[in-house]
Amino acid sequence: MEKLDSITVAVKYCGGCNPYYDAAKATGSVEARLGIRLSVFDSENLPDICLLVKQCRSDCLAQSEQWSRSRTVLLESADAVKDAAREIKRAMENIISKEQRSDRL
Repeated sequence: MEKLDSITVAVKYCGGCNPYYDAAKATGSVEARLGIRLSVFDSENLPDICLLVKQCRSDCLAQSEQWSRSRTVLLESADAVKDAAREIKRAMENIISKEQRSDRL
């Protein structure tokens, strides 16, 4: 995939007050499926894509908040790893496509 290194993908975990699955393991599975390393979320430097990892039933991560410049993907269970990785990959492809179109202008 072209320009892959220029895309920032970060992970933001909820508070982990009542986890019902191993979020670190699930995040590692997302990384393995994508072949990338997720960075730690930094609100001062928003990533292109953010993976919000919700570990329990409370809503401490407000989805309406600005988590990324382009796309925010929610991971709510270990069973959703494949779908989350697919969404991130699609978002990365969209970013690359937009960059390529703007390069041609």
